[in-house]
Amino acid sequence: MKITKFWAKGYRSLRDVELDGLGTFNVFYGPNGSGKSNVLTAIDTFFRWLAIATDPAHFEPVESPEGEQFQPVAAMSAGADVLATTRDEDFFAQETTREIVLGASMTFAAQDPLRPPLPLAVAEAAIELRVELTLTVLARRVAKLKFSSLRANGAALPRAQLQSFLTWAHAALSPSAFGMVDAIRALPNEVEPVRVEATPDDLDPVLAELQAGRLKSALFAAKNLPRGEVRHRFEQMQELMAKSLGRPGFDVVRDPKTREIDLREMLPPPNPDHADVPLARAGLGVVQVYTIIATMLFARRRAIALEEPEAHLHAPTMGRLLRRALVAMVSSEQRAAPLLDQLFIATHSNLFDLDPKWFWDVSLANGETRVQRCALDEVDARHLYEPGPAKHALLRTLEYLDPEVVVFRHLADGRPVTAAAMCDLLRRDAAEADDYLVAVYGNAVRSVRRLAQATSKPEP
Repeated sequence: MKITKFWAKGYRSLRDVELDGLGTFNVFYGPNGSGKSNVLTAIDTFFRWLAIATDPAHFEPVESPEGEQFQPVAAMSAGADVLATTRDEDFFAQETTREIVLGASMTFAAQDPLRPPLPLAVAEAAIELRVELTLTVLARRVAKLKFSSLRANGAALPRAQLQSFLTWAHAALSPSAFGMVDAIRALPNEVEPVRVEATPDDLDPVLAELQAGRLKSALFAAKNLPRGEVRHRFEQMQELMAKSLGRPGFDVVRDPKTREIDLREMLPPPNPDHADVPLARAGLGVVQVYTIIATMLFARRRAIALEEPEAHLHAPTMGRLLRRALVAMVSSEQRAAPLLDQLFIATHSNLFDLDPKWFWDVSLANGETRVQRCALDEVDARHLYEPGPAKHALLRTLEYLDPEVVVFRHLADGRPVTAAAMCDLLRRDAAEADDYLVAVYGNAVRSVRRLAQATSKPEP
């Protein structure tokens, strides 16, 4: 399954946002407070609402004006339920109407096990499903949640297909389509809670422990469950940590005296005593990576959103290894099927520029989030330069030049800036030097990337 398009209107800072052309890797860059998290949370909310709207206890069908086509509408009780998961701040503040629209287009390959139950006429072809949900607040704590659009391969679902679709969407699509791994800021001995939404029927012991923030207990439960999918995921995590992250083997044990559960890594040879060490000694970044990987694997979602995975990670070491693990999870080279179909990442780090062509630029204007797909080259100048190292390197270079030589012209009016004047601006951290830093750093990184791409092309 792939989410190919998503749109949101009236949700938090997303007054009217459309993401068209979503792929395997979808990376969102933007300053703090621009709305990156709101984009990911909107997708998560869409699938939670879908579970409510397709719940048989809520469903109340009505005839559409077309007669033959059937427009499903959730009952008023569903509106009350969805309001229980919706806060006042989830509505766009500058709109007078209390309405939120969330929608997505999804594609399912012919052999996809999650493929919706639709007519045999399209059994050998891919299916595109378009679903749009509208939440309207009619009065205080009274609302209506309805399907404002429901189409398969461009056509509205016929009456005969509706009930099977609703059953499939509630039991299969909603609980397995999408999950979120929130930003992990502080990790005590047992990590802070990591949220992955799930319906009660989908909740297993491992996921329950992860949601409560108990990584060790979650892995202990996964290891000791009877052999099945969850136990297999534990073994996949052991393999992933060893092959992609280069970590020594790990195990989860319970002390026979204290009954405490501990997560331990086995030291590699030479290690004559076969000693192991508790994961707590490995450091904050390593524990965070274990938490991210475990949450992604045991959520058993087809698409996962990661919020600022770079927190606590040293870019040249654990950050690069986490990047490698993420790529391995969406690759089917070493397994029959990938562990994930899609990744959505909100980040400030160039570690996760996993799409070789595009990124999503997120900005805020007048309280409204705007999202634009941009060529990857543009990310260097917009988001990724480090002013500290860049400033030091440029200062040393400029000191070799003739002080009166012009090194830059103001972007606004073309006024020249000499080497001596630019050195002064850089030393004072003046705002006028920012355009110079961005231009020099962005051009340098783009040149390096183009050179690397040119030299990596196979010879004819």
